[in-house]
Amino acid sequence: MTSTLTRPNTYSAYVDGFGTARRIQALCRLGWSLAEQAHITGRTVAEFETLVRAEPVPTRVAYLIARLYDRLATSGWRRSPAAEATRVWAAEQGWAPPMEWTTETIDDPAALPASTPGSGPQRLAAWLVNYRLLEAQGLTRRQIADKLGTRPELIRHRLRRARQHGWASAATHPTTALEGSRR
Repeated sequence: MTSTLTRPNTYSAYVDGFGTARRIQALCRLGWSLAEQAHITGRTVAEFETLVRAEPVPTRVAYLIARLYDRLATSGWRRSPAAEATRVWAAEQGWAPPMEWTTETIDDPAALPASTPGSGPQRLAAWLVNYRLLEAQGLTRRQIADKLGTRPELIRHRLRRARQHGWASAATHPTTALEGSRR
């Protein structure tokens, strides 16, 4: 599970933040809290709270997080009450664990976790998580369509389907709604 990012030069160029966010999120699914990840990297919790939103990040930060991910992603599930709380919280956010990503998919905004079925509510929920991350960055529907490799009219169709599932409001998280329907 080695990162495809190469060592950055000394300049502070920015890169898409999807891979960085997914790496942090995946580590949370293993039980590594944002605070623990921040401490290990010498960063602040506030910075990690921003990084999980998939906004563009400096190349140096993306590389730092990729190295952290490479080091911790194969460590397995952490076992403690705090780690369990982090894992539950991350699952409620709809974040996928490391085994759901490959080196080819983790940095691709259009990619979905490996276990996402080819169709149905789970796939729609996973897509909606990606859509909301891009929408939160202030991108237009056309820009989001370009990032996700689709057309704006297909986005409208998927959003309509999401509303039919009751996921129209930002307060209703699709994966939480799915969990409730499986109980």
